[in-house]
Amino acid sequence: MPAITTPVEVKLDRTRKLFLDINDIIELEDRLGGSLAPIVRNMSFKMIRTVLYLGLRADDKKLVESHVGVLMGAYLRAGGSV
Repeated sequence: MPAITTPVEVKLDRTRKLFLDINDIIELEDRLGGSLAPIVRNMSFKMIRTVLYLGLRADDKKLVESHVGVLMGAYLRAGGSV
């Protein structure tokens, strides 16, 4: 998975900027217990939440991972898809 070098806008409760640098990707691999390559095909909601959290935290310093789960739920209830 290449690092996202330009922030990507995602619409959750508001438009937020998603950005993963190399350190974020390494932290993600540490949290998930290995390389992302085989994991990406079968991501769980927990993994998706972690990816979103690590990518969004630079845009919102007060954001906590559990709130990203709330944002994901609201997004899905509003008709969004994974």
